[in-house]
Amino acid sequence: MAGDALPSFGTARDLPAGIMPLTVQACEEEPEIDHARVRCGHSGCRVLCKKSYKLSSGLAFTTLQCDHSNGLLTIDGKPWTLQNITCLPYCGLDGCYNGGECIQPQVCECVHNYTGKHCEIPPENPASSEVTDDTGVPQQTPVTPDPMTCPDPDFPLVNAEITRSDEQLIVRCKAGHVFDIGGTIAFVHCREGVWDHPKGVFSTEGALVCQAPRCDPPCENGGTCLPEGVCDCPYKYWGSACQRMMCAYPDAKQLSNSSLGGVHSRMKIQCHPRHRMRSGRRWQTILCHQGHWTVSGRGPLTDNDVKCYPCLYHGLP
Repeated sequence: MAGDALPSFGTARDLPAGIMPLTVQACEEEPEIDHARVRCGHSGCRVLCKKSYKLSSGLAFTTLQCDHSNGLLTIDGKPWTLQNITCLPYCGLDGCYNGGECIQPQVCECVHNYTGKHCEIPPENPASSEVTDDTGVPQQTPVTPDPMTCPDPDFPLVNAEITRSDEQLIVRCKAGHVFDIGGTIAFVHCREGVWDHPKGVFSTEGALVCQAPRCDPPCENGGTCLPEGVCDCPYKYWGSACQRMMCAYPDAKQLSNSSLGGVHSRMKIQCHPRHRMRSGRRWQTILCHQGHWTVSGRGPLTDNDVKCYPCLYHGLP
């Protein structure tokens, strides 16, 4: 390259000190998840729950990132498991009331004689029961009030709102806040006359608490932690914690006689028919590392790694 002109791709002097060429391991696992469609590529897998199923977070999809240092799929920076990626039947925004369980899409299994699509209809409780005395004359005996009924809630609320539905409370976090266990909607059930305190919804002091979302690991490079516990990355950054920097799209002027395809972490340069690179190769895979394109095992990428030239002899495809 003549003079002091910089190459269109990064060179060794562009890389930060200590950066070494990458050794990349592909993620070969293709997860099988019930009630979900999974599509995988070089950078990871996208999990999309089928219609009327959702993840425990309330979302219908998530992404498993490929950790190319060990070839393992991860979520939020940790190895994925079936326990943290499960598509559950969905019974609407409020779910099933009064201790009911969503067993199939839009189907609640009710308990304690509750009925209705969402177990919202309480059992009939007649005001009195009929008995007879020794003469056979019917008498009315008052029914004792149910001691299992919970009082109106008086919990301290922190960034949360409560709606009561019979013996169940629907708790919703205010915008921009989540429970400690994640999510923005929780249910508090009445158990033998006492409101249950689900872990991760109530504080140790007995308050219903919604807080600013937390991402683990924390978002880097100006990323914003969303209520779902995932990072929303600014332009040029990606990864579970926005820890990876995207590479600039290669200069089209330097890719004459070739085509380019791939994703922001990995691309393939393919020479046109009857063209070769200086190395004699017809194609080359390039990898993005900390904002710079590299060739696996060889280090920083230069123009000579990707330029395609007409072949000087015949007989080549």
